[in-house]
Amino acid sequence: MDELLLPPQPSVSPLQAEPPEDSGARTYAKYSWQACMAVRDLLGLVGADIEDGVGTEDPSAPVRAIMCEWWEDWIVVNSDCHELVSAKHRDLDQGGWKLATLTDKGGLAHLYRNYRSLGGNIPSRIVSNQALLAGQHGLGDLCQRSDDANGSPSIRPGADQARKTAFAVARYLLHHSEAAGIDGDDTTGKSSNAQSCRPGESLHSKVEVFLAGLTLDLPLPSRSEIDEVAPQRYVRKVLESLGHSPDADIEVWRHLVELMAQCMRGKGDSAWGGLTESVQQLRKTSDTGELPAPLQRRRFTSAQARTAIDRIAGRTRRRRPLPPAPPRTIVGLKMKAGGCRPTAIATAERHMSRWERARTEEVDDSPGQHAQVEAFEDELNLNLHDLEHEVTADTSTNTPYGADLWQKATLIPVDQLPELPFTMDRKLIVGALATEINACRFWLSEEFDAHGELNAANEEYLAAQDGGATQEGGTS
Repeated sequence: MDELLLPPQPSVSPLQAEPPEDSGARTYAKYSWQACMAVRDLLGLVGADIEDGVGTEDPSAPVRAIMCEWWEDWIVVNSDCHELVSAKHRDLDQGGWKLATLTDKGGLAHLYRNYRSLGGNIPSRIVSNQALLAGQHGLGDLCQRSDDANGSPSIRPGADQARKTAFAVARYLLHHSEAAGIDGDDTTGKSSNAQSCRPGESLHSKVEVFLAGLTLDLPLPSRSEIDEVAPQRYVRKVLESLGHSPDADIEVWRHLVELMAQCMRGKGDSAWGGLTESVQQLRKTSDTGELPAPLQRRRFTSAQARTAIDRIAGRTRRRRPLPPAPPRTIVGLKMKAGGCRPTAIATAERHMSRWERARTEEVDDSPGQHAQVEAFEDELNLNLHDLEHEVTADTSTNTPYGADLWQKATLIPVDQLPELPFTMDRKLIVGALATEINACRFWLSEEFDAHGELNAANEEYLAAQDGGATQEGGTS
């Protein structure tokens, strides 16, 4: 693998070439999760601007942007460098990705086709909420961005293993040759069964170079989780770097996602709004270096994002905050101390009640049922402690880790835990986790007197209401 150098950027710019099909902006309604993932990349570009010390009006600043629904789900533009990104959300009951499903339904074949159409020199990435299953001919070790999916550090493969992985991927691409844009001599060795395909040396070598520039960016938060975890995980650091209060994280996130959604529908702001659109239709891109107006409306630049962030964060700072109500439960207090958002706390409290009802109503005095519940709770607690070790090992001692730990805990697969006398689902898992925390058998932060602080918070809140206490920064 070391001797395979990633070629320079393609001579064919994806921003100047027409893709073979362009249905993305018309079918966006199905794929709102993709807008969230694109905002995640956009915030990374904003971070690069901050590190470079460039302002939103700096004419010498490199152009950084997300180009939506063009060639792939989006293109990351970082000055003259481009990256094709394919984003696929997969429901939990479908399980993780196998190489076969990743090639077909996961967009790998389509990504390879566009990669080749643009000269075979452009980095590519697959984004998904589901992990790549273990094995898969070493593809995870070769291309995975994070070790989180496999639960253990990956082993960087040598040249021989990289060749074997490339051959396995080439077989599946050859099996889906039409979707992968494979034709001519490269179709030699194709079979009706992927395992029987025998790609030739030419295709094998091309796929090996393709994999050298491919990143598997997974698993990431799912559709049901992203709005809960993203503000703290992706927005807060940017706000703090720009000198804004992190309290604006939720509103900034929602606003950026809405703006990205507009770009994915082809309705974002162009460089000059609608003022010059009719004129730009008559201008040739090659003569001006500018993108045509319809394509500008799919582009969300880092400068536009920073302007939006400054506006929303500034507006949030001018508001008079409402007095926060104290948590109603021990689990709510402990989750708040760990950095969890109000929505996650409310969800935990609601499902805790559901778990306690199931534990009471579904468990009778039949032999072994109470022992089953105890075994389940013991194993769940062990899983929590394992996750705590993983999360805190990668977290600064001054950084709240509870929100990340909670989110990972809610993803513990049901089939990894002992069976219960009743059917388990994810909501009951959340309720069982909340019960463990509520009973002080597990913590999302350093330990403290939870009962004492809960009582004190309620007394202080009631006293403030009765006495009509004013807030700092209140109206004059």
